[in-house]
Parts: sequence; C-alpha cells; structure tokens
Amino acid sequence: MGDEGDEPDEGRDTDEEGERHGVRVSPRVDIRPARGEPLPLEETVMSNPVIPRPHVKQLSEACADMGVSFQPVARRILDEQARLVKFFRSNLPQMDEQAGEVSLYLFTVVVRIFQECGGKLPRVGPAEIAAATAKIGAHARTLMPADADFPARVRGVTDRAQPHILDEALHALFKREEKKDEEIELDPAQSARVFLMLWAATEALDLAWKAPSAPAWADPA
Repeated sequence: MGDEGDEPDEGRDTDEEGERHGVRVSPRVDIRPARGEPLPLEETVMSNPVIPRPHVKQLSEACADMGVSFQPVARRILDEQARLVKFFRSNLPQMDEQAGEVSLYLFTVVVRIFQECGGKLPRVGPAEIAAATAKIGAHARTLMPADADFPARVRGVTDRAQPHILDEALHALFKREEKKDEEIELDPAQSARVFLMLWAATEALDLAWKAPSAPAWADPA
C-alpha cells in the first residue's frame, strides 16, 4: 500500500454505515485489492488450526438463533473490521438492498466465528487483503462458471483457509432446496461472486488471526 495518509480513517466506517447496508457496485469481474501497492506479509503460511466443522456449524447457528439481537453484534463487527468491510462491499456484484444485507450478514457471521474461537483477531490490514486477493484471483478463473458443479470445484481447492467456514458459506448460498418464503435467493452468478468475496475475507481474517494455543474445540492430532 502507499502512505497510510491516503487511506480513510477506519473509524469513519461507523455503525451508521452498517445500518444502511448499501452495496457499492463493481462492474469488474476481477477482485480488486485496496488502493495502493500491496504490502508483503512477513509470513503467509497457514499456521492456525482448522476450526472443526461441528464447531463452525454450532457458531453459525448461534448467530442465526440470536435473531434481532445479532444486529448490534453485526454493527460492531462492521465498525471493527472497517477496512475489510470496505474491500468486501466494493467487490460485491450488483444486487438489490435485501440481497446486499444477506451478503453482509454472511460476512459478519464469518468474522463472528473467528471471534468466538478465541485468540486474538486484530483489524485486518492491507497486507492481509492483498495476499487474500492474490490467492483468490489465482483460483477464480478455474472455478467459474457458476454452474451446479461450482461448489464441488471449490471444495477441490486444497489450500483453502478454514475450509469448514467456506463450506458453510457454500451451503448458505447454493443449497436452497429448503429455502423459506421470507429468505432472499441470489442467482447463481451473484452467489458465486459473493462466495468469492467471503472466501477472500476468510483468507484475510485467517492471516490476521492468532488462534489460542491448544483450544478446546481443536480436533485431536
């Protein structure tokens, strides 16, 4: 990245912006990093333990069970991870306001899972975003189009950070047989783009996250 003075103050992305849930439309197909030149990460090796599928599912369902009580949690997440939120929103596909809310909800659930697993989760910075952008960009072309086999191709990628979080996102976006009347359904192309952005966010979060040592939820070696 360039001088930090070029970047907006992270604190300016306030709860008020989260409440609006507006979506900036990006006509590009490529995923764009934050402005400026990317900073190299000191270490890009995935060293965090994989959060087990049952624990991911439990935490995801806990967010849903909170109902409207999750809203202040989501607003706090949007404020705390302002830079990552800006990156996520600026690369979302064109969609209506309700679909944009669904996308931001899934984003906040992903962040919440990391938070609830303990350890230290600082604000994601430009280096993590640049590394995540490069990684997803390298895979994106081989994963498209957004057809019935898209989820299977994604699951075939072996270097995904936190694969069980990503599988939950795939399920939420593509397994819609049980969709309720009040739920919002995205078309496949929108779902694929939203998923790629959730994947990028997950990669960036995993790079920033310092998992607790010997967490109770970890799979035994």
